[in-house]
Amino acid sequence: MTGQQRGEETRTNILEAALECFAQHGYGATGVAEICKRAGVTKGAFYYHFPSKQAVFLELFNRWLEGIGDQLAEARSEATSVPEGLLRMAGKAQSVLTLPADSSPCFSSSGQRPSTTRHSESDPRTLSSLSDYFSEIIQAGIEDTR
Repeated sequence: MTGQQRGEETRTNILEAALECFAQHGYGATGVAEICKRAGVTKGAFYYHFPSKQAVFLELFNRWLEGIGDQLAEARSEATSVPEGLLRMAGKAQSVLTLPADSSPCFSSSGQRPSTTRHSESDPRTLSSLSDYFSEIIQAGIEDTR
């Protein structure tokens, strides 16, 4: 196994361990030490791959959003018309947005979330891309009516 492969495996282990810890204990009650213990890595390895616990959370969150985007794209591609596409996409979005807070993989029933005062570590393109799915199909519907 190459050094790059080991690094990718370590990063993956950290993300999986953090997801489990956040789901079990919530963000606020999870410490870096617990994530490291569950991942089988040192704190040095953790901080080599991530600058903070919040960075790990944001990566998990962005991956979750990308998954939603994939579901929206699939719903749109399966539709035979713009109205059907909008209905399918809205159904997918509704099923995600109406989940109880404790069923999200990163939040416990305590509802603790990381501080939102620092957004510089998140990828704003991920959030805007979700609205792009709806914008594109709405634009296609407008063009179909012309």
